[in-house]
Amino acid sequence: MATQYVTFAAAPARALTVELWDLPLTLEKADEVPFEVIANSGLYRVAFIGSPAYSGEFRILVKDTLTGYGIATYQVVFEGTDGEQVQGAEFVNITGGDATQAKQDQIIASISPITTVYTPQLTEDTLTLVRGDAYDGLSNAPLTWSSAKNISGYAVNFSIRDSQDVLIMDSSTAGVDTSGSVGNTLTVSLSSEATDLLDPLKSIYTFDVEVEFSATSRWTAVKGTLCVEQDVTRD
Repeated sequence: MATQYVTFAAAPARALTVELWDLPLTLEKADEVPFEVIANSGLYRVAFIGSPAYSGEFRILVKDTLTGYGIATYQVVFEGTDGEQVQGAEFVNITGGDATQAKQDQIIASISPITTVYTPQLTEDTLTLVRGDAYDGLSNAPLTWSSAKNISGYAVNFSIRDSQDVLIMDSSTAGVDTSGSVGNTLTVSLSSEATDLLDPLKSIYTFDVEVEFSATSRWTAVKGTLCVEQDVTRD
């Protein structure tokens, strides 16, 4: 029997399972349990045991154990060696390069002139909060991000939703304050009352920070994943 290891990234401190699929999408392994290599780092490793050793390109699907929902997928290339350790990578599958190169003059002629579409890059983040803790500048520092634009004088909205897309809190929730967002800094202050609304036993939450320049012009400046840790001392 051969043991092969895959290292990959996911939200930290989560209960996960991993499936291994070949490229024709035939399931090879199901419900393998990874371990977090460094505590709360989001860096995981999973072992696949088989005979013979796996060789070639595969896909791993990372699932949240509590919900069963897939949260990430990676490309994996095994060399077929017992004990090998590989890194899960962003999945790409590009073919036909030779044909494209041979016809590139015709392709360029058919698409000229070229129109460039600008897509702004969002700030992706992963937050880890302790339920019942305040992030208000007194207990812990408030949540802050650098903004690519000056947002002084504009409404800043902060929202958290669970895995079922249910709104858990936003800027109108008691204990949520975005008024400290000025200049090129986005600031969200959370009271203990606000973070009490988060359930550590639920799946990963998602959040975003949105700037409202006008009723018809909104900008999502930050979005990402929120992990909630259990508080031991409770009222």
